Amino acid sequence: TKTVTPNPARGRQTVTVRFNVTNNGLSPAYNITVSDVLNSTVFNLSTVNAVTTPAGFTYSYSNGTVEYRGGTINANQTVIFEFSVVLNDNIRSNSTFPNIVNLTYDSLDPSTTPDADKRVYNTYATTTLRTVAPAISKTVNATSEPDSTGNNVIIGEVVTYRIDITIPAGVTADVTVRDPIDARYIEYITGRSLISRSSGNITSDVFTFTQAGLGNFESITETGTNPLLFYLGNITNNNPTGSNETIRLLIQVVVKNNGNNTAGRTISNTAYLDYRNDAGTNLNTSSTAPGLTVRLPSLYVNKTSNQTVVDGGGSVKFTLTIGNTAGSNVAPLYDLNVTDLLDPWFTNIRDITVTKSNPSINVTYNLTGNNLTAYIDRLLQGQSVNITLTADLREDTIFGSNIPNTLEVRATSLPGPQGTNDTTPGYPGTVTGERTGEGGINNLRATSTITINSTPPSINKLFLDNSSLKESPIGNTLTHKMVIWIPKGRTGNLTVMDMIPTGLEASNFTYLIDPSVQAQYPDPTPVRAGNTWTINFGEVNATVAGTITIYYNITVLNITQNINNVILVNNATVTYYNGTETITSPSSSSSVKIVEPKLDIQKTGTANLNLGETCTWIIRIGHNATSTSNA
Repeated sequence: TKTVTPNPARGRQTVTVRFNVTNNGLSPAYNITVSDVLNSTVFNLSTVNAVTTPAGFTYSYSNGTVEYRGGTINANQTVIFEFSVVLNDNIRSNSTFPNIVNLTYDSLDPSTTPDADKRVYNTYATTTLRTVAPAISKTVNATSEPDSTGNNVIIGEVVTYRIDITIPAGVTADVTVRDPIDARYIEYITGRSLISRSSGNITSDVFTFTQAGLGNFESITETGTNPLLFYLGNITNNNPTGSNETIRLLIQVVVKNNGNNTAGRTISNTAYLDYRNDAGTNLNTSSTAPGLTVRLPSLYVNKTSNQTVVDGGGSVKFTLTIGNTAGSNVAPLYDLNVTDLLDPWFTNIRDITVTKSNPSINVTYNLTGNNLTAYIDRLLQGQSVNITLTADLREDTIFGSNIPNTLEVRATSLPGPQGTNDTTPGYPGTVTGERTGEGGINNLRATSTITINSTPPSINKLFLDNSSLKESPIGNTLTHKMVIWIPKGRTGNLTVMDMIPTGLEASNFTYLIDPSVQAQYPDPTPVRAGNTWTINFGEVNATVAGTITIYYNITVLNITQNINNVILVNNATVTYYNGTETITSPSSSSSVKIVEPKLDIQKTGTANLNLGETCTWIIRIGHNATSTSNA
């Protein structure tokens, strides 16, 4: 048998070639010749040296041929022959080289005479020497944003991949580094790729290195972009000790600002080393970098107030909450611009305070007129800011008006317009830039609206004694009052609608208006249309909340419908203009229950009288069981 140690081997490496010759026959083998013709493509023919020559044999070497001659090997005996040789400097990586050793021997001892009939035997053994293959390793070397730890990435962030190629001593031929970048999620940044080598022992016949040392990088231009290619040609490792050398590539990609990059998305990336061996066979090896995990910000905002119904001149405390939801795949928010434009119906904005969930958050704000703006530098996941302020509703507010107030916040996925150290290649909002709040995929925008309602007027309809139900006989007159509560503020058309049912008759309307309330028509004439009475006070202003009270008489009519126990319900509402539309208040009602006297009469006299006796008649008048009123 024939072996080569070590195997596989690399250029410039010394290997030991060993022949194990065993006589498995029943008689000795004589006049043995072991011959090994070395391949000059593989071996440096000037470096052959004998290592082990068995007793009785002579070693010789000439012009690439190693021979061992003479000697005898007895039956069942094993003899070992060894020599060393160095592999060529330019041997190609990951190649196979078969090698044959030939053995001849005789059946008779050379001293035997005659020997004309001796038998000459031939045999051989084959082994294959393999050279060491190159290797590739791809890792995540760095990410551009300090807040994005590990292999987590955010939109617009730049990732630097490191590709290390291990080149064994010798020649690795026709080398291409191939990296099929997944364009759905990341984009290669041209003009930023760098290359370095471990020492001056490694050279390329295509790229001219000017520096040595893995930390000393120089620029390299890709030879293709789809897939990404770097053609390095034939790479020679001339390390004098035969040690491996390394070529290092740094390439940069940007995490795309598109809809494919959802929270939790894993982005994988594999690099390939393509090369050719001595037989001309195209080979490759690959390495997959750790997956990148996409994180997205989760902006939320909320605007609240301590009250939602406010009198004119009253104060409202607003709270603005801006936060970034806590979660495992939540990225930071940067450069948050807060805008809270209060409606012109608010005045005297004051008492602005800022509360931060973490002292590292930087917040500045500015108030110009009714426009409050604030800037928040960064919110990590789970962090938030509360801004509180107080404002007064104008005293001349319109009754019942709805005043919406909207908080808007816009943010970005990176600090600054192009990230830390301006590393991100694209402009904000573009596919290779940071995500913004400008719309579409740039959805880092949130709003919250709260509506403040100015207090509306209301009406309460009662009898004079403040009850809402009265019993009344036919023909009786009762006094009603309607109390209209007027909040501070104004309206353009305050009107009372009083629905008086059939069976009742209204008369003698009088008005009592508080001094703080001014009505355009302080003594209006009620207008009747069917059962509805309309009382229009026109424009009403109140410098202080007050009331308008309407007094009038109600007479129970003597009509057939008015009978005992009938309840006549009287509804009243107040309508007003709230600046947008006419609003009708909830109704208020009072009721009249008809009561009637129901009398029974009974007449009795003395019975069983004789002629001439006096008869006594008795007449009894009284209420029967259904009577509900005095007669």
